[in-house]
Amino acid sequence: MEKTTLQDISDYTGLSISTISRILRGESGPNSVNVEKTIDAAIKLKYPLNLNYLKNKYQFNSKTRIALITTFFPSEFYATLFSGLTEASDETRFDVSFHHINLSKNNLLDYIKVLIANEIEGAILFLPTMDENLYENLIQQLPSNFALISVLPIQNPTIDTITFDSYGGGYLVAQHFHQKGYLDLGIVNGPFDRNESLLRKNGFQDYISKHEELNLMWSYNGDFEYMDGFSAFAKYLSSKNKPRAIFCANDVMCMSFLSKATEYGIKIPDDLALTGFDDLPMCKYVHPAMTSVKTDYVALGRKALNVLKSKLSGEEHHSGIQSLIPVSISKRASS
Repeated sequence: MEKTTLQDISDYTGLSISTISRILRGESGPNSVNVEKTIDAAIKLKYPLNLNYLKNKYQFNSKTRIALITTFFPSEFYATLFSGLTEASDETRFDVSFHHINLSKNNLLDYIKVLIANEIEGAILFLPTMDENLYENLIQQLPSNFALISVLPIQNPTIDTITFDSYGGGYLVAQHFHQKGYLDLGIVNGPFDRNESLLRKNGFQDYISKHEELNLMWSYNGDFEYMDGFSAFAKYLSSKNKPRAIFCANDVMCMSFLSKATEYGIKIPDDLALTGFDDLPMCKYVHPAMTSVKTDYVALGRKALNVLKSKLSGEEHHSGIQSLIPVSISKRASS
């Protein structure tokens, strides 16, 4: 990758190279309107800076740099997650950057310490495979002025967590099926070592248990992966007693199940109704369009950044509070 040059910053800001050079050398007037513009552009374009020196030279309100740390897999889900957080950050003085970590190969504490050395002031964690004991370890060993939250539901949270109401989402799906008159129901679960998967299943089951006419007669245990939808469909096809409607615990499994069902000539929703979870953009474009539990990642981002802002200002400390972002159902042709 080519290194960023002063010309790149000039092209980005519309300022002359001489102006940019003077600012980055610390030789511009302290009240120059171009200081913040230049430094923000240099940070975004990854131009090497001595930020502490520049902050001492100028009284500028630079953006606070926040890391979204996750184990990234190429998919529409991760694109939607990052897009929502980026859109939320555009409304604030935060600059959110995306960071991938393989927890089986890298130490998270050491990884974050490197980020801190590079002027990152806080982190949002989305780490589905992270051991919950590591959260407590992070709190004890990271600097007190480093803000840290999670956006995944944790069974016994030790750091503040902002997440979607997964239980409520599962409950809403069962209610939706009930209202449509579907009585024999099934579910394609996500992995049981993921708390959000358990919450979705529990919400779905709890609604069913409250209504005697409803029957949870079929299930398949998946792993939130695309191929799980194919495997779930194979089990459905071989089942003697088939459910009238199935809740897939995420959109990826639902989409592959839907694809296989239509390939076999099953009419959706006349023969079988399907509903997913996350309401990814692809739900609108498959045929038939997929009903799904809507999770608003811009709302999640706004709440997460507000909590980080309070932590960075010293107003809040780690309390293990879990804040739930409400969900709803986007009703489409598949149900």
